[in-house]
Amino acid sequence: MRRALPIALFLATIVPYGAPRYAATLRLARDLAKRPMEERRAELFGGWYADAMRLRAETPPNASIDFVMLTPAARDAAILAGAALQPRDCRYFDGWEAWRARRRAEFVHDARAVNAPPGPPPGPADVVVAVDAAAEHPLSRR
Repeated sequence: MRRALPIALFLATIVPYGAPRYAATLRLARDLAKRPMEERRAELFGGWYADAMRLRAETPPNASIDFVMLTPAARDAAILAGAALQPRDCRYFDGWEAWRARRRAEFVHDARAVNAPPGPPPGPADVVVAVDAAAEHPLSRR
């Protein structure tokens, strides 16, 4: 009985705050279940997913793609898009200056980390994509 009171008090305090969010999540799940899978992904993942699928359709599997990340926030969209575009050779650059210098982005800033393949910098890619996380369409082909 002594343990039941704290548990009941705990639940009484969190349910009013959690229930609306839980109900909204259930409504979203119900609405998404009626749509095709591609629409579900676009709704949940945002603009980068639709842009990545467009790039996937427009570029052959053996193409190389340079992602130029215009802001630090663009890193997530670029990495996720690169994963969706496999088996294409995707390279990542922090801004246009790094792209012009062919200096690849470092994702893990640690002296022991492996950030890029060894060897000389890659040549220009078949496709160049600017990534701006704040834009309606985060991936724009240049």
